[in-house]
Amino acid sequence: MSKNLLTIEQLSEYIGVKPSTIYQWTHYKKIPYIKLGSFVRFDPDDQIDSWVAGNTLLPPECIQ
Repeated sequence: MSKNLLTIEQLSEYIGVKPSTIYQWTHYKKIPYIKLGSFVRFDPDDQIDSWVAGNTLLPPECIQ
């Protein structure tokens, strides 16, 4: 099984935010991450895409 886990820099490009923002989110546990020893990694398929979808707000006219 091969998983493509992202680094903070890669995730920054993937979701379009600064790396410093991702560092803050991981510090305050606002984003799902995987801790591998001293390394922090992110699973875009199982965690990040779901997290982004769960944080998406739709205007009332889009909800039917």
